[in-house]
Amino acid sequence: MRHTTSIHLHAPLNLPRIATALIRAAGGESLIDELDELLAAAGAKPARLYLVDRRAGVYYAIAGFGCTREAPDIPLPDDLHPLPDHLHDLRADGLDIGVMEILADGDYDRPHLEQLCAVLAPVLVAIERLERSHRELQHLRLEVQQLTGAGELLRQLDLDVLLTKVLEAAMGAVRAEVGALVAMDGEGKRRVVSWGLREDHIDAIRLNDGTSLVAAVMAGQNRSMCLNQAAIASELDLGGFAGQLTGLLALPLAVGERTHGALLLANPAGAFADAERRLAQTVCGMAAIAIDNAIMVRATVDRERMQRELDLARGVQESMWPVPRLSVGRLRVAGASRPCNETGGDYYTYQERGGRLLAAIGDVSGHGLGAALFTTTAHAILQQQLRAGSGVADSMRTLNDSLVHAQSGRFMTAALLEVDRENLAVRYASAGHNPLLLVRGREVRWLGSCTIPLGIETAFECRLPPEIRLERGDLLLMYTDGVTEAFAPNDECFGTERLAQLAIGLAERGAAPEAVVAAVFAAVESWAAGVPWHDDLTLVAIVAD
Repeated sequence: MRHTTSIHLHAPLNLPRIATALIRAAGGESLIDELDELLAAAGAKPARLYLVDRRAGVYYAIAGFGCTREAPDIPLPDDLHPLPDHLHDLRADGLDIGVMEILADGDYDRPHLEQLCAVLAPVLVAIERLERSHRELQHLRLEVQQLTGAGELLRQLDLDVLLTKVLEAAMGAVRAEVGALVAMDGEGKRRVVSWGLREDHIDAIRLNDGTSLVAAVMAGQNRSMCLNQAAIASELDLGGFAGQLTGLLALPLAVGERTHGALLLANPAGAFADAERRLAQTVCGMAAIAIDNAIMVRATVDRERMQRELDLARGVQESMWPVPRLSVGRLRVAGASRPCNETGGDYYTYQERGGRLLAAIGDVSGHGLGAALFTTTAHAILQQQLRAGSGVADSMRTLNDSLVHAQSGRFMTAALLEVDRENLAVRYASAGHNPLLLVRGREVRWLGSCTIPLGIETAFECRLPPEIRLERGDLLLMYTDGVTEAFAPNDECFGTERLAQLAIGLAERGAAPEAVVAAVFAAVESWAAGVPWHDDLTLVAIVAD
């Protein structure tokens, strides 16, 4: 603890001076020095400071002031009150915590010594609580050091450890000296993890209208703030904040419509760089999904560790899926996915953003938990890109770079498209994925791949094919190879031609997108006739009205 300059009390002692001297002493030797001077000023030396040990039934000495002999233990009397004249009680929170023994031969300033003991007792309690908090924090840090890499966030099941790991990763990303993470767990309880910021410091950081910054970030969907020192002075009210802020980055922990918390990163080594901010935002995106993950685990864990992880991965995947159906202007879209086992490696999403329908589908190599976690990572990165307003090509490049650097040994085929709600113009990119199927009347058009699968090479070119326009009655299908490669009992595949003919019939009948999805799944299931699926089935259907 930090040592502060002692106050020399030449003037008569009084309670404010005693309190100031003790509170300024942070503990340890600095506190002993202050006590020594205060006792001397009261004429109460030599003296000894004792704390109570109720189990042993004694007071034991922790410090001597002007004493030359070793201090013996003092047995606890049956009735602590009244104490002998030379023993002065130390009480805090209604409990006796120790005594001050005065060994001075002459008279001493008894009223002021009583004031000293009245202030000293809660100071000692606060120091003990602080030391206990430090021990708990050290234990938490040791747990965090056992984790490996940001990718482990998605595997972490302990919410407290997860929040600490998130804060550690985010602070490292922006080189922040202090930071705090505030999150709500599955029971609605507030969880706080901080470094260099006490909880009262966090609550004291407020907007000029008096709103807590953490509350504002959590209430405003995906709201974030990046402030330098000048902006902090103009946009924040720090009247109740005891520290100093030279820079502040506030980010939400949000996934979909759910906001789990807020992250505060402060006092960077230099100004927050754009790349550092993007990395922190990516960490937040992954952290929000990981928090979903951890919250769900607390409600669904069972005794088998592997089963817990499989349940977690399945639940995380289900939480990634969009709403069952969506309408964007003259466009209607629906999708679904059926994994071949407890967890799958397929992915799909669709949403409206900026007057456009955005839709994506992907297929990760392999199956099971590893593929599911890889899919979740891709989801976090892609959602961050879509929220940032990145175009199709830029989103695919960023997703490829992130998956390459993950070094998981996996890759992902994927297709991403955007459709303008006004003119129905379609821009798309396909990275080694199955051709998209466009049905217009009784004609079909296959929209093929324009680049290699994601996660293989850093040298990644993504040149978009020519733009196309949908017309009324068009049906556009995005699917994974589990649909076309489903086997019948005679080992024959369902195939692309059978899918195309089925789609033509559905388009002619004007089937709704959710009906298209249901019909394709039913046809595949009928074709398989009980043969187990060896791959996940995923389908997105877009209908133009």
